[in-house]
Amino acid sequence: MIADSSSHFKTFRVLWFPISVNAILLGAASITLFHLGTTLLAALAGDAASAGRHSADFLGHFLSVVQLDGLPPSAELFIFSTQCVLALALWSLIGVAICRVLALRICRDEYCSMRDALGYAWRVRRTGILFPLAIALPMLVLAGFNALAGLVFQIPWAGWLLSALLLPLTLLASLLLVIIAIGAFFSLGLVPASIAIERRGTYDSIGKAFNYLLARPLVVIANATLVGGLLWILFDLFITRGIVGQVLQLSATPFFPNETYEAILRGQVDGLEGFQWFCAQLHHLVMVLFDVLLRGLFVSLALGASTALFLVLRRDIDGLDEAELAREPE
Repeated sequence: MIADSSSHFKTFRVLWFPISVNAILLGAASITLFHLGTTLLAALAGDAASAGRHSADFLGHFLSVVQLDGLPPSAELFIFSTQCVLALALWSLIGVAICRVLALRICRDEYCSMRDALGYAWRVRRTGILFPLAIALPMLVLAGFNALAGLVFQIPWAGWLLSALLLPLTLLASLLLVIIAIGAFFSLGLVPASIAIERRGTYDSIGKAFNYLLARPLVVIANATLVGGLLWILFDLFITRGIVGQVLQLSATPFFPNETYEAILRGQVDGLEGFQWFCAQLHHLVMVLFDVLLRGLFVSLALGASTALFLVLRRDIDGLDEAELAREPE
């Protein structure tokens, strides 16, 4: 359970969430599916040679923009757009499943199998899938208002005067656009937690997330910064720099150098033949699996922090007990 506290720093309890094997495995599955999907897309676009590198880069930067060198702009746009759709599908299904696993563990100390979590996420899949549309509609309305107003305001003399008079309205529309965009960004973690905990509809989940963000903006931003910074440091240390592999390399051969075994240990197959090559391939496979599980751990940690933050804000703002979780949908 999450203990009560009157301190303004009580919401930093988002760092108090369990490590769940099922959540890690679900996170690793999402990483694998995204990697395979990106590799297939890049191969279909005629960039099969560097497809694996591009997908790995995308994963390494947590779904950041990847430049696919050597492809026409239309192919790059197609690949990136499809990656976004794939990421949305994984976020709305596996992301909700991970939040469900961790919510049950945090609130009730209950075990939730991957099958039950995925079944829950599948039955409420429309809620998360409609998230971008629910965000895009009001933004398009506001942008359309500014665009139509701009057409009128470009009329000489009368339009210029009218533009000055109605400038507060267009400024308000622009301000709302910025607020919705910022809210949507921070809602990426709170919305799947809301779906997993309360099983609300799309706009209900978004409204709940926006309400918490507006009610406790500094708390949400501070926690996002804290968790993001911590995960970035750990990611750079364990994934980018590969500190575990380096320690393994140094500690496994402390007495005298053995180039053949060091190459096998790294999974470096170049220059090896026969049984040495086979053993190096086995080591490489194990290292790849270890890397995927590590990435899955980071996915589960990020969603776990979002789930814990949602529960803290829910208790603080709405006064709802952590044990009050939505039941499985029929």
